Amino acid sequence: MIDPKYADDVFPEQRASMQDALGVVWDHFVVRRAPPAIEMLNPEEGPSCVYRTANGCRCAVGLLLSDEDAALAPRGMNVHSLLRDGFSFANSPLVRRVFPGCAVPSTVPIEEWTRSQKAAAEFLIALQDAHDEPAIGGIRYDDDDASFHKSIRSWLLRIAEAFGLEVPS
Repeated sequence: MIDPKYADDVFPEQRASMQDALGVVWDHFVVRRAPPAIEMLNPEEGPSCVYRTANGCRCAVGLLLSDEDAALAPRGMNVHSLLRDGFSFANSPLVRRVFPGCAVPSTVPIEEWTRSQKAAAEFLIALQDAHDEPAIGGIRYDDDDASFHKSIRSWLLRIAEAFGLEVPS
């Protein structure tokens, strides 16, 4: 579900970076029809979405991470937890432009983040959901590859609308 309470609090340069990020994800999944990034982390829980797979597949947020940061991010930890815990994204310039003030210390409660930081977190969480929901849902319901791409396209269209971004061409 996309509920950008703070979308109006995004700085112009931050919105431009969100537009760039949306373009990267759109190109990867909608234009090039790349497969989702899914691996079996815990056989008892079934497949999980990951930032990067062993064979090079990437999720929506994984596309925005540098190789260094992708290697440092704990496997199976969602982007909300990374932000909450103060993961620095030190080597991922696009994420740092989307989320000014990355590495908010974990001692600062989310309630005390600035409104633009909350908007950025909502945007990154929405991108992750855009990948994860259709990817895992597709496995659960044995959907074909076309369903994943159709679904992620629909999610990305809603994200663009919710955050006032243009749909990439």
